[in-house]
Amino acid sequence: MTSPADSCVFCAIRRDPSSATVVWSAPEAVVVMDVAPSAPGQLVVIPGPSPDSLAEATRLLPRCVAALAAAGFAREAVHAVTRWDLAEPDHPHPVLTVIPGPHGPRHNPLGAFVTRAQLEADARLIVAAFAAAAGP
Repeated sequence: MTSPADSCVFCAIRRDPSSATVVWSAPEAVVVMDVAPSAPGQLVVIPGPSPDSLAEATRLLPRCVAALAAAGFAREAVHAVTRWDLAEPDHPHPVLTVIPGPHGPRHNPLGAFVTRAQLEADARLIVAAFAAAAGP
């Protein structure tokens, strides 16, 4: 018998980060590129399994914003949304969506899937920005 966590895409990413384009990972959260972004550089922050992980993940938002700005994705604003509706109905847990804005020429209002190559290219910029923000 499978548990709700077995079919949860976010739990699957936490178990096997190679199934997503990860830009940062720690016990409290995994930060991945959104596969259907409304703006280039859109991130999904997947909290860890502990009861305090949403609060811990929320504390990562300034770091996400700084990395997006350093990578050139956030010009003036970044929107962060806690999404409960993306989880499985019998396995609810939130994720945080971090959306750079205002939207530039690559704005994707329908949330269409982008190519893996484009996600990887955007991720390289954001990974470098996360690393630079962490210091030596």
